Amino acid sequence: MDDKLALFEVATGKPIGEPYPLLQAGQVTAVAFSAQGDQLVAGGYSGKTFAWQVSPDGSLLNEQEFFRFDSEIVTLATSPKFGFFIGASRKGTVAWQPFGLQKSQPRLMQQFQKEVCAVWLPSSGDEAMATDGARWIRFSLRDGEVSESDDLGIKSANLACFSRSGKRLVIADFNTLHLTDLAQRTSRKSIKLPRGDMAYALKFHPQENWVAVGMRGKVALFDFDRAELIAYADAESVFYQKNIEFSSDGRSLAATSDSARDTIKIFRIGHSKLESTTSEEPQP
Repeated sequence: MDDKLALFEVATGKPIGEPYPLLQAGQVTAVAFSAQGDQLVAGGYSGKTFAWQVSPDGSLLNEQEFFRFDSEIVTLATSPKFGFFIGASRKGTVAWQPFGLQKSQPRLMQQFQKEVCAVWLPSSGDEAMATDGARWIRFSLRDGEVSESDDLGIKSANLACFSRSGKRLVIADFNTLHLTDLAQRTSRKSIKLPRGDMAYALKFHPQENWVAVGMRGKVALFDFDRAELIAYADAESVFYQKNIEFSSDGRSLAATSDSARDTIKIFRIGHSKLESTTSEEPQP
């Protein structure tokens, strides 16, 4: 919220240098590292996007400005294999562009009339996906042409998340989860969140069989195939758990709130339950 980027060393939790000022972006609303960790992209309220080379010591070098929207950046993602990134705006515009010193012109697509909830980039091929919760599309990264489109029938979606493979999609409309198998789109399931809670974050487990949901002071785990709650834990906070992420092996789940507190809650995935620890700094 202070128009700056702060970088940290994961092994120690210590900051790397001073926070990097990014006044042209306004409040920073989205960040993403490249798959190799050698590039960082960020965007903010101004609609501008920026990219840097990340040096081995964590310094940001060679700042470049990339595509710009006429509204706030709501999501950014980098290709899992290739040197480009994609972003979406609150007004439904999607754009993608290579990063690095040899940048080319961005490609823009306007297929949505409201905020894009999620985008997905492939590890091979040239077809990506995006959704605003009400509609899902598959499109070409070469020319932006839409090859598939589906009306999901969800009118008040506020969150969405694609699985890593792109085969599954979960959408939240506040207190209900809508689960869609994109290979068999006729098969859709819905789940009400416990106690009427609202969803503020969504994340697929690496194996794609579970979905984690961040709520107000709570974290829940749902089985995608059975469409049922399998674990529910107290984050020991009254704040909204808006940032959640699984470890790469899927054995831990980290959560932190939208407040300015410095606590990360780390849950170990046990047998049908979430076991928690509190950390002032990242842990392995």
